[in-house]
Amino acid sequence: MKKLIFIFFTLITFANVSYASFPVIHKTIVTTQTVGPELDHILNSILGGIAFFGILYFLLRTIWRGWKKKKNGLECCLGQY
Repeated sequence: MKKLIFIFFTLITFANVSYASFPVIHKTIVTTQTVGPELDHILNSILGGIAFFGILYFLLRTIWRGWKKKKNGLECCLGQY
């Protein structure tokens, strides 16, 4: 049991010493390009509008196609698509 504790203590000590002996220095240069808040707001508004109207278009198109099939009596053929 004493040998096991001694080996465990030795490994922990060696790990701490080797980590302290070879410090890692990270030199990172961070450059950021900022966009003005008004331009950021405009871009978010445009993308939000495109997403909203795109979803609305596909929703209405799906409803319209379903209504046309129901009007033409093609309810039995819906499984083919």
